[in-house]
Amino acid sequence: MSSRRWLLLAACSAGFAGPAHAATTCTSSNISLGFGSYLMINAAPLDAQSSMTVSCTRVNAPGDNSSAKVTVAVSVGPSQGSGSIQNRQMFQGGAPDLLNYNVYLDAGRISVWGNTTGVDTASQTITVPNKQTVGATFTFYGRLFAQQNVRPGFYSDSLLVTVDY
Repeated sequence: MSSRRWLLLAACSAGFAGPAHAATTCTSSNISLGFGSYLMINAAPLDAQSSMTVSCTRVNAPGDNSSAKVTVAVSVGPSQGSGSIQNRQMFQGGAPDLLNYNVYLDAGRISVWGNTTGVDTASQTITVPNKQTVGATFTFYGRLFAQQNVRPGFYSDSLLVTVDY
Protein backbone atom coordinates (compact mmCIF):
# COMPACT_ATOMS: atom_id res chain seq x y z
CA MET A 1 0.00 0.00 0.00
CA SER A 2 1.35 3.40 -0.97
CA SER A 3 0.61 6.66 0.73
CA ARG A 4 0.65 10.23 -0.52
CA ARG A 5 0.17 13.29 1.66
CA TRP A 6 -1.05 16.64 0.44
CA LEU A 7 -2.16 19.91 1.86
CA LEU A 8 -5.86 20.71 2.07
CA LEU A 9 -6.64 24.33 2.82
CA ALA A 10 -9.92 25.37 4.34
CA ALA A 11 -10.43 27.48 1.46
CA CYS A 12 -8.78 23.99 0.56
CA SER A 13 -6.56 22.55 -2.16
CA ALA A 14 -5.11 19.07 -2.57
CA GLY A 15 -3.40 16.96 -5.16
CA PHE A 16 -2.11 13.43 -5.50
CA ALA A 17 -0.13 11.24 -7.84
CA GLY A 18 1.64 7.93 -7.50
CA PRO A 19 1.63 4.21 -8.26
CA ALA A 20 -1.03 1.95 -6.76
CA HIS A 21 0.41 -1.33 -8.12
CA ALA A 22 3.32 -2.13 -10.39
CA ALA A 23 1.24 -1.47 -13.53
CA THR A 24 -1.35 0.92 -12.09
CA THR A 25 -0.92 4.65 -11.62
CA CYS A 26 -3.28 7.04 -9.86
CA THR A 27 -3.73 10.81 -10.00
CA SER A 28 -6.25 13.19 -8.50
CA SER A 29 -7.97 16.41 -9.36
CA ASN A 30 -7.21 19.53 -7.37
CA ILE A 31 -9.91 20.68 -4.99
CA SER A 32 -10.88 23.91 -3.36
CA LEU A 33 -13.34 24.29 -0.51
CA GLY A 34 -14.28 27.95 -0.19
CA PHE A 35 -17.01 29.22 2.11
CA GLY A 36 -17.36 32.65 0.51
CA SER A 37 -18.38 35.70 2.56
CA TYR A 38 -19.28 35.16 6.21
CA LEU A 39 -21.72 37.40 8.07
CA MET A 40 -21.72 36.87 11.82
CA ILE A 41 -25.33 38.07 12.11
CA ASN A 42 -26.63 35.06 10.16
CA ALA A 43 -28.30 32.50 12.43
CA ALA A 44 -27.59 29.62 10.03
CA PRO A 45 -24.19 28.03 9.44
CA LEU A 46 -22.43 28.54 6.11
CA ASP A 47 -22.02 25.25 4.20
CA ALA A 48 -19.76 24.37 1.27
CA GLN A 49 -18.75 21.22 -0.55
CA SER A 50 -16.15 20.10 -3.05
CA SER A 51 -15.10 16.83 -4.66
CA MET A 52 -11.77 15.19 -5.36
CA THR A 53 -11.50 12.42 -7.95
CA VAL A 54 -8.70 9.88 -7.77
CA SER A 55 -8.26 8.27 -11.21
CA CYS A 56 -6.35 5.01 -11.55
CA THR A 57 -5.04 3.68 -14.88
CA ARG A 58 -3.78 0.14 -15.47
CA VAL A 59 -1.28 -0.71 -18.22
CA ASN A 60 0.04 -4.28 -18.05
CA ALA A 61 2.68 -6.06 -20.07
CA PRO A 62 1.59 -7.14 -23.59
CA GLY A 63 -0.70 -10.17 -23.41
CA ASP A 64 -1.62 -9.56 -19.75
CA ASN A 65 -5.25 -8.47 -19.70
CA SER A 66 -5.83 -8.85 -15.97
CA SER A 67 -7.63 -6.28 -13.84
CA ALA A 68 -6.48 -4.84 -10.55
CA LYS A 69 -8.55 -4.09 -7.46
CA VAL A 70 -7.37 -0.86 -5.88
CA THR A 71 -8.64 0.45 -2.55
CA VAL A 72 -8.30 4.21 -2.29
CA ALA A 73 -8.59 5.62 1.24
CA VAL A 74 -8.65 9.32 2.13
CA SER A 75 -8.04 10.81 5.57
CA VAL A 76 -8.01 14.44 6.71
CA GLY A 77 -5.65 15.50 9.49
CA PRO A 78 -5.98 18.12 12.20
CA SER A 79 -6.38 21.82 11.65
CA GLN A 80 -3.23 23.91 11.55
CA GLY A 81 -5.23 26.63 13.29
CA SER A 82 -6.43 24.53 16.25
CA GLY A 83 -4.32 21.37 16.13
CA SER A 84 -7.56 19.38 16.38
CA ILE A 85 -9.78 17.29 14.13
CA GLN A 86 -12.95 17.77 16.16
CA ASN A 87 -12.56 21.56 16.51
CA ARG A 88 -10.96 22.92 13.36
CA GLN A 89 -10.34 26.66 13.13
CA MET A 90 -9.43 29.09 10.36
CA PHE A 91 -7.19 32.01 11.19
CA GLN A 92 -6.51 35.43 9.75
CA GLY A 93 -2.81 36.26 9.34
CA GLY A 94 -1.68 38.49 12.20
CA ALA A 95 -5.13 38.73 13.85
CA PRO A 96 -6.17 36.91 17.04
CA ASP A 97 -9.64 35.91 15.75
CA LEU A 98 -10.40 32.30 14.81
CA LEU A 99 -13.36 30.97 12.80
CA ASN A 100 -14.68 27.55 13.87
CA TYR A 101 -15.53 25.14 11.05
CA ASN A 102 -15.20 21.49 10.15
CA VAL A 103 -15.04 19.02 7.26
CA TYR A 104 -17.47 16.11 7.19
CA LEU A 105 -17.87 12.74 5.48
CA ASP A 106 -21.63 13.18 4.94
CA ALA A 107 -24.01 15.78 3.52
CA GLY A 108 -25.85 15.92 6.87
CA ARG A 109 -22.56 17.09 8.41
CA ILE A 110 -22.70 14.63 11.29
CA SER A 111 -19.50 12.57 10.85
CA VAL A 112 -16.31 14.65 11.10
CA TRP A 113 -13.68 13.55 8.57
CA GLY A 114 -10.54 12.53 10.42
CA ASN A 115 -7.53 10.25 10.13
CA THR A 116 -8.37 7.10 12.13
CA THR A 117 -8.61 4.26 9.58
CA GLY A 118 -11.95 2.48 9.66
CA VAL A 119 -13.43 5.08 12.02
CA ASP A 120 -13.55 8.51 10.39
CA THR A 121 -11.92 8.09 6.98
CA ALA A 122 -13.43 7.34 3.54
CA SER A 123 -12.47 4.54 1.18
CA GLN A 124 -13.57 3.03 -2.11
CA THR A 125 -12.44 -0.13 -3.86
CA ILE A 126 -12.36 0.08 -7.64
CA THR A 127 -11.59 -2.51 -10.29
CA VAL A 128 -9.29 -1.21 -13.01
CA PRO A 129 -9.25 -3.26 -16.24
CA ASN A 130 -6.08 -3.30 -18.33
CA LYS A 131 -5.61 -0.20 -20.53
CA GLN A 132 -8.50 1.63 -18.84
CA THR A 133 -8.94 4.38 -16.27
CA VAL A 134 -11.42 4.21 -13.38
CA GLY A 135 -12.12 6.99 -10.89
CA ALA A 136 -13.12 7.16 -7.24
CA THR A 137 -14.78 10.43 -6.19
CA PHE A 138 -14.66 11.76 -2.63
CA THR A 139 -16.85 14.68 -1.54
CA PHE A 140 -15.76 17.03 1.24
CA TYR A 141 -18.64 18.69 3.12
CA GLY A 142 -17.65 21.83 5.02
CA ARG A 143 -19.52 23.82 7.65
CA LEU A 144 -18.58 27.23 9.03
CA PHE A 145 -20.49 27.67 12.28
CA ALA A 146 -22.92 30.56 12.73
CA GLN A 147 -22.73 33.72 14.83
CA GLN A 148 -19.01 33.91 15.51
CA ASN A 149 -17.79 37.36 16.51
CA VAL A 150 -14.71 37.95 14.32
CA ARG A 151 -13.06 40.81 12.46
CA PRO A 152 -13.62 41.14 8.71
CA GLY A 153 -10.89 39.65 6.52
CA PHE A 154 -9.63 36.53 4.78
CA TYR A 155 -9.48 33.43 6.98
CA SER A 156 -7.82 30.15 6.02
CA ASP A 157 -6.52 26.91 7.45
CA SER A 158 -4.32 24.04 6.31
CA LEU A 159 -5.22 20.38 6.62
CA LEU A 160 -3.11 17.40 5.66
CA VAL A 161 -4.99 15.02 3.36
CA THR A 162 -3.55 11.52 3.07
CA VAL A 163 -4.48 9.24 0.16
CA ASP A 164 -3.57 5.59 0.69
CA TYR A 165 -3.87 2.97 -2.03
